[in-house]
Amino acid sequence: MDKIVIVGASAAGISAADSLRQRGFTGRITLLGSESHLPYDRPPLSKQLLSDQWEPERLRLRSAEQLTKLDLNLRLDATATGLDPRRREIALAAGEPVDYDGLIIATGAAPRRLPGDDLAGVHYLRTLDDALALRPRMRPESRMVVIGAGFIGAEAAAVARGIGLSVTMVDPSAAPMARALGKRVSELLAALHVDQLAALATELDQAHAALGAAGDPGRGPSTGWEPALAELARRAASVATTIAGTARSHHATVGCSKGKPKTHNRDLG
Repeated sequence: MDKIVIVGASAAGISAADSLRQRGFTGRITLLGSESHLPYDRPPLSKQLLSDQWEPERLRLRSAEQLTKLDLNLRLDATATGLDPRRREIALAAGEPVDYDGLIIATGAAPRRLPGDDLAGVHYLRTLDDALALRPRMRPESRMVVIGAGFIGAEAAAVARGIGLSVTMVDPSAAPMARALGKRVSELLAALHVDQLAALATELDQAHAALGAAGDPGRGPSTGWEPALAELARRAASVATTIAGTARSHHATVGCSKGKPKTHNRDLG
């Protein structure tokens, strides 16, 4: 085996390249990344970077010297679009296919795309560019709706509250990060967010009705996400102040704009 291709230039991809070299692989390692940035750490995107505590350079997973020692064929702005196992080739969005002897897929997850995400003020939070685009819009006294109460959504909401935004979190789970942390711990997190004045929308049927009305062709012309999110924010305000032992439900995204709630979401890769 002389040629190994790693699809995904984030933490998993660069760690795989590191491990190959440490185990004595001396062949060609091609690392494909869909972004223009050198490999960087994603967890700080929703915390230190979004809160303006860190600049992008601090997120880098390897220094220039470390990357040189790995002797990688590092290809940035190279988005993999297909795999041909018989020909042992990776198709790219632009350029010739890349052939391989061994293949590692380390792309991570992708955010769910929502109707109306082309509206001004709607943001996804998965990449460095996503975070840099959102950061300047997070101004005190603005309003933000965070769709998704997992780690990223909860972190983004907490950062926004620290800056001084009015925040509504929406998610189908019973409380923030319920699936990852369980009922007891997630309820404690819900109480913490309420203490920080982050409103939790807890009526799943209402959320589905509002979100469906925004994008269901059978209900007439869609006006996008703004009306649905405004309705969610209104309902959340009446519910969130009385969360005691059990929170109920929300939905998942982030966005902000002066005076009007918008949207936002995030992912990996």
